[in-house]
Amino acid sequence: MVLTALPQWKTVTKGATSTDIVNHLSLQGPTSAGKTSLVEYVAIQTGHRFVRLNNHEHTDLQEYLGRYVTDVSGKLVFMEGALVQAVRQV
Repeated sequence: MVLTALPQWKTVTKGATSTDIVNHLSLQGPTSAGKTSLVEYVAIQTGHRFVRLNNHEHTDLQEYLGRYVTDVSGKLVFMEGALVQAVRQV
């Protein structure tokens, strides 16, 4: 697995401290290498929220921005997507 920090393209190696890691990481590796599990673990250990989104050929903007759904009373309500929720929580 390759860990690359962006935008400085600084490679994070074994034994790196928290001051060595920047805000953006690019994780590259084969399927089931543990990339998502690593990010989830780091998020939990540092007290950050973890949201997993899978991009595929059927992904649409509603997953990121939100969509209208019916609530228990039958009314249409807007359910925010992951991107909108993340922006509100910053």
